[in-house]
Amino acid sequence: MWSVAPEWQIYFLFPLLLLPICRRLGLVILNLFALLLTAPLHFAFHGRFDHLAPWYVTLFVFGMTAAFISHSKSERLVHVQDRVNWGWLALLLCGGCIILLATKPDWSAARYYASEGLVGLSAAALIVFLSRPAAHEASREGSGIVSRTLIWLGTISYSIYLVHYPLLVAIQAWLRSVDFPAALRVIVTFGVATVVCLAAAYVFHRIFERPFMIGYPRTAEKVATSAAIEPAI
Repeated sequence: MWSVAPEWQIYFLFPLLLLPICRRLGLVILNLFALLLTAPLHFAFHGRFDHLAPWYVTLFVFGMTAAFISHSKSERLVHVQDRVNWGWLALLLCGGCIILLATKPDWSAARYYASEGLVGLSAAALIVFLSRPAAHEASREGSGIVSRTLIWLGTISYSIYLVHYPLLVAIQAWLRSVDFPAALRVIVTFGVATVVCLAAAYVFHRIFERPFMIGYPRTAEKVATSAAIEPAI
């Protein structure tokens, strides 16, 4: 649960600092600001404050940028949406993450600011690639199964984040106790455990999160037409 602390701090940074910069100076300046705000804390102090994970602010900004690119009606951002092949970019970045983590695990573990930054860029590209079709389909009458699935996952995503880790730890402990073969452990972890985590997250969402979601959108059309904040570009 250590990451709750920096996330809680980011929730204050978002409305007081990050959102005003985005609105007035644009996404490029926002990303540069996030990098300049967090990178010196590692290099200037030789990693003394790495336990605070200041690069989480930059990862948060990557997610903001991906959301704007996916859903903005701005002519320039629509141009970015159409000109960049987000599927290939996401595949390239994700492949780079896998190669880096597989071939240089010690380097990745010693430089979380770099390895997690690469993972954050990969996730941002993947968000744009996956959410754009969902947004376009949701604006039509009778959106497709892919659109509805992505909207559902997005709706319960915070609950997934909260419940998945303790469940995976418990499932891994059980798998070790029964001495399953390695191949079967992988199948259970990525197959059965995924279903268990999604089911538990949905129940958690319905009990603890959804009752407090003001203005919860009941249809895909409402999701597509929700008011959005436009950056200055």
